Amino acid sequence: MQKFVWALIYILTFLLSLVGGAALAQLHPGYGGFGGIEPVKWDASVGTSVTDLAYGPKPLNKFDLYLPADRSRSTFKLVLYIHAGGFTGGDKADDAMVGQYFASKGYVGATINYSLRNNTNNATLYDMSDEIKQGVTAIVKAAAERGYPVDAMAVAGGSAGGNLAMTYAYRDAKQGPVPVKAVISFVGPASFEPADWFALPDRSYATDQAATAGAGFVKVITGKDVTLDDMRTGQYKTYLRDVSPCDLVTKDSPPTLAAYGALDKVAPYAASTCLATALETNAVPHDVLVFPKSGHALQRDADMNKQLGVKLDEYLTKYLPR
Repeated sequence: MQKFVWALIYILTFLLSLVGGAALAQLHPGYGGFGGIEPVKWDASVGTSVTDLAYGPKPLNKFDLYLPADRSRSTFKLVLYIHAGGFTGGDKADDAMVGQYFASKGYVGATINYSLRNNTNNATLYDMSDEIKQGVTAIVKAAAERGYPVDAMAVAGGSAGGNLAMTYAYRDAKQGPVPVKAVISFVGPASFEPADWFALPDRSYATDQAATAGAGFVKVITGKDVTLDDMRTGQYKTYLRDVSPCDLVTKDSPPTLAAYGALDKVAPYAASTCLATALETNAVPHDVLVFPKSGHALQRDADMNKQLGVKLDEYLTKYLPR
């Protein structure tokens, strides 16, 4: 029994670490023009960047701004991109090309860091999502101080960043400094139901093995001390609700573009199938694109990648027009 439980917990640790490693090298949009986001020649004729601006007291509470050269508009739109890394790694600098790309299109681009879970820092998704909320306010303020007043935004992200982007858009945007007009998520987990992550046949968590594995997973995600009884009564779901986009969608949620790999073994697609259902139930405009041959890096479906690029341009043109 113990070997079974620890094997599942080990798998969890491995998956969360892997998301920040080689599997995501191709997921950063700057690599190879993913989703239509292409590298640009970055110089003063295109825009300027301001890096490592602080938004809070913690070491990773920093963001970068990418400001378009054309300052003739009276107001600007912001596109914030939140980095991947399995909640344990990654850095805003990895997505510099993303910020540059959006600035080249006339948007204020931004990338952001947030506290990561590691051996010395037990940051939870609650902590990370709260930091993103603080960061958005600071980003909008910093842009205005530099002559780029922002009146609306889109929030996007990859993997862990996709989860945080949806969480901000669905949970926190109403209290934010500017409205979120669209949210874009590349393989962002939409739910943390343990049974879906581990393909557990015991969805009721009646056995000690399943309940212990599920409780360990939920504690890593939320920091809560989860009991076996919590798993069996369903109490654990209340701990996950505030960081599970599927549970946060309402009729007022912004239009959503999401992409997933049907063969994803890192953040299993089974844990995110609920997103399309939640968006449809609440009549939220959306496109959830499933790459049939791809895993977490979405690298094996060239036609779907092109379709994603077209959809990304459509969403920004329709919901965040410059």
